[in-house]
Amino acid sequence: MLLRSLLFMPGNNAKILNKVEDVQADAVILDLEDAVSSQDKEKARELVENRLIELENSVGHPDIFVRVNGPLKKQWPEDCRAAIRPALDGLILPMAEKAGDIQRFTGVLEAVASRRSEVELDDIDIILLVETARGVLNLEKMLESSELISGAALGGEDFALDLGVSRTRTGEELQQARSQLVMAASAAGKLAVDTVFADIDDKEGLREDAGRAAALGFDGKLAVHPAQAEIINEIFAPDREEIELARRIVKAFEESGDKAGGVMKVEGKMVDEPVYRRAKELLKLCE
Repeated sequence: MLLRSLLFMPGNNAKILNKVEDVQADAVILDLEDAVSSQDKEKARELVENRLIELENSVGHPDIFVRVNGPLKKQWPEDCRAAIRPALDGLILPMAEKAGDIQRFTGVLEAVASRRSEVELDDIDIILLVETARGVLNLEKMLESSELISGAALGGEDFALDLGVSRTRTGEELQQARSQLVMAASAAGKLAVDTVFADIDDKEGLREDAGRAAALGFDGKLAVHPAQAEIINEIFAPDREEIELARRIVKAFEESGDKAGGVMKVEGKMVDEPVYRRAKELLKLCE
């Protein structure tokens, strides 16, 4: 699954929801949680469900995710009944803190999906949105709690609030959480998605922030405005020179067989098994 950019779209705004096919993000997140006030929750569910039904026979649009409400709000059955449609690709579970929450959520998901014969539960990916210190510390166990979980994302704004620190442009306050999330996701073979960059007018700041996330090992980044998607996609995509070098590394390594004893030189760079495998993964991603 290629998810460089995931764009939030408020579930209670029909005008914005109708632009799903026009955005350049790899995925859109139809939001039933933070973007929707308590009095608008039911309206948002109805709009999101109707939009998902409209998208069932549509092609060429981004992957479709829905962010449900968190564990404390007890709205999972209603959210899942609205969201589980053939057009749905995945769900974002906010405020993920412990494995028990994940198991309760997947239980609700299974119960709703069992009544929808047109939906295969295995086709729905769950991304955990980690927004507290407890969530970061428990992430390894949460990622192992269900086969439906495809990755984790960092919610930087709520995480900073939980720590009692201010969000900064350069994100030093998130450094440790980012590193821990990437390591836990990598160890579990799951996606790691970075937090939003909230200043939609600061394009250079977004570019720098996304670059830091990519360097740490994140696979993609959350977005709050369509204009952010293009920059994020660019940062998390390999450039032409990287791709061509990867092709040459794979070709040289595979042609060498055992002649190089597991290590060889390609264009002045030492290439061993991990470098070869990383080059193959890069080519797979490009495909």
